Amino acid sequence: MTDERAPLFGAALEQAEQQFRAAEGVPYVSRPLNLFYGLSQAGRAVAAARTPEGEQFTLAGHGIRQIREDPNNVNPSNFPDFRAKDQPRGAFVRLAEVLDSASLPEGGTMAELWRGLYEPVLHYPLIVDDSPCMIDVMTEHPPGSGFVYTANIKYEASELENLKAAYPDIALAAEVRPCRTMRHNDGSELLALNPGIPLRRYRNTPVLMPSIGGQAKTMHPLLVWWAILHSLSMLARYQPVEWTALLKIDQSPVANAIEYLLDVALDSVPEVLYDTLRGL
Repeated sequence: MTDERAPLFGAALEQAEQQFRAAEGVPYVSRPLNLFYGLSQAGRAVAAARTPEGEQFTLAGHGIRQIREDPNNVNPSNFPDFRAKDQPRGAFVRLAEVLDSASLPEGGTMAELWRGLYEPVLHYPLIVDDSPCMIDVMTEHPPGSGFVYTANIKYEASELENLKAAYPDIALAAEVRPCRTMRHNDGSELLALNPGIPLRRYRNTPVLMPSIGGQAKTMHPLLVWWAILHSLSMLARYQPVEWTALLKIDQSPVANAIEYLLDVALDSVPEVLYDTLRGL
């Protein structure tokens, strides 16, 4: 790292750490503020470390905004439909370029973003359906397969083209095939992928990321967290009454899901940040 970038990297990372530590000690109603602004400062460190030489490595503006038909209508029933969308410039879209990631030019819903993180969609999905979600990938291939990556996905062989649209990284694989010897009772199969597939990593595990916002490229997990935490922090900051109502356990069906996500973020965001800084 050049002498020009090092001071920004160190200062931004120190501020991020302080915000993440502060988030551990505040209740859910305020936690998104510390988490997002910690991630925002961490993004400056990522840009300093990962931006190619000769390109602008400083960030300005969030680069993302919230799109709602009625900004004042905030309730548990429409929370999964809240949309985040790119701004023309700013940190979110610039980091997407640096990390070779999709962004949200057409927007993406909270439910879609939720499915881009393993723990929330597994334990507290906003919508219970068969929509594509993050899937962890095994690196031990079945005997004799000749393949390295395998993913447990419920599908029929005739649906492979649909899978490629749902999981853009599958479309990039030179060869994909089902391991029929590993078929499960629930109809899912072990999908074998050739080792050349460029998989994302989440918490030190290779994963298949779903398409978010209809994009033909996957979104980096750090930016999935960015979009979610930005949305929650905007609610907490500018609509505290409505935000507090979303967190009322006895009245809001999404309260447990939001609280769980904010708990997961305390560990997940720093881990994903660490992997991102290492270039994974």
